[in-house]
Amino acid sequence: MSRLKTVGSPLLCLLGVLVLINAAIASACSNVSLGPILTYMFGGVLLTGGILTRTLCARRARVVFIVVLCILLLAGLCIGTVYTYGRLDSVTYDEDVLIVLGAGIRWEKISLTLQRRLDTALRYYEQNPNVLIVISGGQGPQEDISEALAMERYLLCHGVPESHILKEELSTSTQENLQFSKTLLDARLNTSYTVALITNDFHIYRACTLARAQGFAHVTSAHADTPWYTVIPNGMRECLAIAASWLK
Repeated sequence: MSRLKTVGSPLLCLLGVLVLINAAIASACSNVSLGPILTYMFGGVLLTGGILTRTLCARRARVVFIVVLCILLLAGLCIGTVYTYGRLDSVTYDEDVLIVLGAGIRWEKISLTLQRRLDTALRYYEQNPNVLIVISGGQGPQEDISEALAMERYLLCHGVPESHILKEELSTSTQENLQFSKTLLDARLNTSYTVALITNDFHIYRACTLARAQGFAHVTSAHADTPWYTVIPNGMRECLAIAASWLK
């Protein structure tokens, strides 16, 4: 028990404090969302577990430590799996359509998360300049314009012709991103077409799964890196969203 108090308790407390700091940074750098809230909760569990491990009797302290450690390991395994899968790019650079999924903006300024998606799209466009780029994202809280309009401005400023861009500005979720984008594409393109998705690595699995569910026959993907301070918040939110989709 003494070893548990001298090593295990401080370790959980330290991890809890670090996760809470991460949540605070993510909150300051992005719009209010589920990811930072889950991260605050996760940090609180770790910190509370560390305190209880220090104060409870030996038997109960071991139980608390084991439970919190299992939660930590499970969260790490789930988040690690989501990110690892998302980094396995499958694009061939000869797709007909490139769909870039939106992410939060603050007023009219794109977030670093969204900028990295757009920079990945620009790198793709350099290798396949004939591709039609669909930018998908509506207008949410703390956003003065649609995400798609902010994305269009960024691409135009970096040399992509307006004729190569198709905006989808009504969606408020990943499912709607893909559903509404397919409606626009089916109306514009008379033949079958291949699609490449661009989003951040944590988002690739669910985005590709939803794209196939919406009827896209051939889907590939290319990931954008996730800013370090959103790795845990976005990972936790995405794992919860994937679990919810499986339950459905």
